[in-house]
Amino acid sequence: MSEYVHAAILVTGLEAVDEVVTEARKQALSLQLNPTELVHGRNGYSSFMVPPSGAGSLHISNDLHRTQRWAFTQWLKDFGVRLEWVEVTFGREFGPAMVTDDCSRRELKAVS
Repeated sequence: MSEYVHAAILVTGLEAVDEVVTEARKQALSLQLNPTELVHGRNGYSSFMVPPSGAGSLHISNDLHRTQRWAFTQWLKDFGVRLEWVEVTFGREFGPAMVTDDCSRRELKAVS
């Protein structure tokens, strides 16, 4: 039995300007990441989430989902600064939730 470590990506951007969030969601859809619908804020920003796969950390479908998430975060990095995003992991039996990647491209950091 494998440990369940959930990984999710949250994406936010100023949708009112040039539909950058819609473009990012389309990319997530093309990678079969099952993104949520857009949530529109009152201030012109929109967001969506790429949810966890639901597979255990040792399951083969989790490897595929990890590869798809990596491809998506690389696309986000190449897309530029018009989007804000974060990839988080949580649900570890023996460790804290973590920001594993983000739009600032900083090193890994634990969430306290």
